[in-house]
Amino acid sequence: MTDAIEHRGPDAAGFMSSGPIAFGHRRLSILDPQSRSDQPMSDRTGRFVIVYNGEIYNYADLKHELERRGERFLTTGDTEVLLTAYKVWGAACMDRLNGMFAFAIWDNEKRQLFAARDRFGEKPLYYASPYDGCLIFASELKALRRHPLVNDELDEQSVSRFLSCGYTLGERTILKSVKRLAPASTLNFSEKRAPEISCYWDLASHLRRPSSVKTFEEAQEKLLEILDDAVRIRMVSDVPLGAFLSGGVDSASIVSSMVRFRDANAIKTFTIDFSERSFSEAKEAAEVATFLNVDHHAQTVSPTITDDVSKIIGCSDEPFADTSIVPTYFLAKFARERVTVALSGDGGDELFGGYETYVATRLHRLLRISPSSLVNAGRFAVDRLAPVSWNKVSASYKARQFLKSGELDNKAAHWSWRNIFDLNERAKAAPEIDPTDDGTDEVRRHFKKVNGMSPLQQMAYVDIKTWLCDDILVKVDRATMAHSLESRAPFLDHRLAEFALCLPDHWKLKGLSTKRVLKDALKSRLDPAVMKRSKKGFNAPISHWITSGLKPLYFDSIQSMKARTVIDQGFAEQVYADHIAGRADNGFKLFTLMSLAIWLNGAGQFSEPSPMKETLQ
Repeated sequence: MTDAIEHRGPDAAGFMSSGPIAFGHRRLSILDPQSRSDQPMSDRTGRFVIVYNGEIYNYADLKHELERRGERFLTTGDTEVLLTAYKVWGAACMDRLNGMFAFAIWDNEKRQLFAARDRFGEKPLYYASPYDGCLIFASELKALRRHPLVNDELDEQSVSRFLSCGYTLGERTILKSVKRLAPASTLNFSEKRAPEISCYWDLASHLRRPSSVKTFEEAQEKLLEILDDAVRIRMVSDVPLGAFLSGGVDSASIVSSMVRFRDANAIKTFTIDFSERSFSEAKEAAEVATFLNVDHHAQTVSPTITDDVSKIIGCSDEPFADTSIVPTYFLAKFARERVTVALSGDGGDELFGGYETYVATRLHRLLRISPSSLVNAGRFAVDRLAPVSWNKVSASYKARQFLKSGELDNKAAHWSWRNIFDLNERAKAAPEIDPTDDGTDEVRRHFKKVNGMSPLQQMAYVDIKTWLCDDILVKVDRATMAHSLESRAPFLDHRLAEFALCLPDHWKLKGLSTKRVLKDALKSRLDPAVMKRSKKGFNAPISHWITSGLKPLYFDSIQSMKARTVIDQGFAEQVYADHIAGRADNGFKLFTLMSLAIWLNGAGQFSEPSPMKETLQ
């Protein structure tokens, strides 16, 4: 099982078995690289044992507090601090942690296991419980699939959701037997019992609290104070550290904070570029780097399409159709040549109203009260007059997605703007699978938690609980860990999230302008041109590639025997024909079908099942 995730920790491997449990660990050495910090790690008494992935950013403060209580430490890293924090405070230690993590601690005396995942889900934790008293867990699905008791049967509900939004959603995974531990959750487990799941941090309750600031100017000052500290504690590392840099405000703001704690020319930043013009941000990133005087590195990527895309989908662990995983994978590979840790701007859009879908929701209210004849005329005009474009999320693509939502309420519309296949298309794409579950029930459940909150707060909360944790953070974790690179996201410091999400909507979104408070706070730190740029996103030119280099891979994958058990061949071929003929930009749909087919064909397993598993089967 640990061999399957060697990429997550190439520096050391450790194993331990005791009574009813066995732990295995792969280590990427970031803090205290000495072997004394290898895992599994036991406390001095041998009662508690931990396996842990991630970073506790405030470990130094916790260590000092524990030392004042009489605790002594043999290492200088954060693993021993986390283990000791649990030993002293038990499950209450979760409230004190500032970090990204997935960990499990075994109590030899009570014969109980305690596992936990960070507040936003930056680090993954999969588990299976084939029967009461049996628990199998790992950082990635591919490790679990090595275990003889983990069943490979598809979860059809997750397949339908994947065709709808391009990723699996919530606690369900692509396998019926495996679940994800939800973000901000703990798992308690003991012999002869089923796992007990609890939530230790409720973001919705924080949204109901009034903002701690009274003026817009005070909000800017407080924002920068928290952001700077979030960046500072994420720059602690015993190995080389840098940052991802695009031309946008989020990554630029992170780097602008970094230069306050380290000489600018000692900070390495990284950008990758594609030759397709509308997908390039290299020029804008270089301008930001020059303004901040950091040591910038850029690379133009010309992937060997078939091999690279298969490999990238394989590293995703589950079917995954967000095309931005392609540039993220190459960015991580490029950065890893010089650093082991990279800070990113992930989370800024959710905290400060940066997505165009938030603006679309405001416009959607006008769409809802418009006469149906006018809406239908708009659809007709877009279909007839707006040319189909393969450029990055073109205006015609946005208009078509927006006008589709005319008959939906705001909650359903918000979810629909990122949908890939609608109900009828899902029924045709996978005729043997019930197509009715598109994730809407999951989304409405999250909306219900923040009922009565402002529209922007509701949308941000839902996106944090779905799009952020199940798509964006999965993409970042798998793409970076594939190259043994650790990514850290200062915007996902819970202090910053609790502060930013309580600010009035109009301080973040005004008219068609987004991230108002963040941009105004950064005026003294960044080139004004950065604030005026429209959001580009971080996608790959799949619509172009699918017609050339990816064409053989597309047809080889969907026509395989395993893919045929799920995907309808005639439908898959028609989607491609419509794309080639220019009747629609089906790049996202084609990538979704191809991703599912490649996964069904075995990508991500990295090896054949073990002889033990074959024997048991």
